[in-house]
Amino acid sequence: MSPKRSASELRRRGWVASATALAFVVASLVGCVGPAAIKGSRLRYNEAYRQTNDEEILLNIVRLRYGDSPVFIDLPNITSQFQASATGGGTGGFDGAGPGRTNLGTGELFLKDAPTLSYTPRSGQQIGKRLMAPLALELVRSISPGGDLAMFLLAGVDRLNDLANAPSATSFRPLVPDENARYRRAVDLIVGLHQRGGAEFRVATFDGEEFDSIAWTSVRGRDLVDAAKEGKAFRGEGDRAVLVEREKSLVLAFRPQAAGSPEALELAALLGLEPGRPFYRVVSRDLEEIDPDEPFETVPRETIYVSMRSLLQTMIFLSKGVVVPEEHVARGVAPTTPGPDGAPFDWTTATHRFFRVCSGKHRPKGVDEAVRYRDHWYWVGSADVDTRALLTMIELILEIQESESERTGPLLTLPVG
Repeated sequence: MSPKRSASELRRRGWVASATALAFVVASLVGCVGPAAIKGSRLRYNEAYRQTNDEEILLNIVRLRYGDSPVFIDLPNITSQFQASATGGGTGGFDGAGPGRTNLGTGELFLKDAPTLSYTPRSGQQIGKRLMAPLALELVRSISPGGDLAMFLLAGVDRLNDLANAPSATSFRPLVPDENARYRRAVDLIVGLHQRGGAEFRVATFDGEEFDSIAWTSVRGRDLVDAAKEGKAFRGEGDRAVLVEREKSLVLAFRPQAAGSPEALELAALLGLEPGRPFYRVVSRDLEEIDPDEPFETVPRETIYVSMRSLLQTMIFLSKGVVVPEEHVARGVAPTTPGPDGAPFDWTTATHRFFRVCSGKHRPKGVDEAVRYRDHWYWVGSADVDTRALLTMIELILEIQESESERTGPLLTLPVG
């Protein structure tokens, strides 16, 4: 092999080797984009979605404190496209700096995240109905295992029998002050018994309306099955079988050792119930439907009548826990209620110890949920777990209220970047 040909062959082989190595590096980087994109973006989107949901609920509660309308905007779709492109080149030759050959390679890798966000405003008759409809009493059983029973009873319930939970606080602009100290004592008793295992909310079955009766000898197995399918059952009365409606009802049931405890007896006295019973039926019912000739304070009862709030009333009630800046009170920007001394009544007493939103001219450091409204910042304290949990509960209830129907409204799709 001639020296000239050998040098040419070496140059060619060197260039090929350089280009191959560069192509391998670029291909390796591009191949890692997919997994790396997931690791670098999914949790960030998740956290941003959670935080903005909490801030939207917080902002709407602040709006309601000022008598302004709440607005909800959904983010049903997040579509993110990751694009990767690369370029590379290689050069080689003898540069005269030495006897050896110089091989140079250049490469560029471009990465682009192009998310598309779809916003759907919640508006119209459907969201109005969901905000105005009373909360379902069955939520008590869903909430209680998670330890948030007290928050649900304090925020979502207006009355237990004739024991009122500051009902005036569910108005945009209450005319008179209101308090809920006795109601909160009842809630403390219920939650205390529940947490110690002395009482719990459960579903029980009761006999309701009676229908025809027939001789037991005439009842066949098929009759029992058909009755069960229709929510009925046969009840024995001597040699007769009475067809009765079977009704399921929520009950507050006590364990034997707790039914006669001081806490259970105090609760019965506060709610006007017959003391010492093993359970009380819990019924969602308007007070107007109860016989006015049987006032709670004079007639022992076996039922706890619960007046549920709507989601809007719940949020208005919680808005009383917003600390309004003094200048907004002085200017009349926020609705106020005159107290017994003529000064504006402090509505934060109604939500004391379980919901509080702070305010100030500047956003404090170290807070997660903070929103700006009317030239002020409103935030939840970093150590205020109860308030943050209530924001989450409101969000979950809103989703439950909407889960059975399809959301409608204009869709706004925004490509970002």
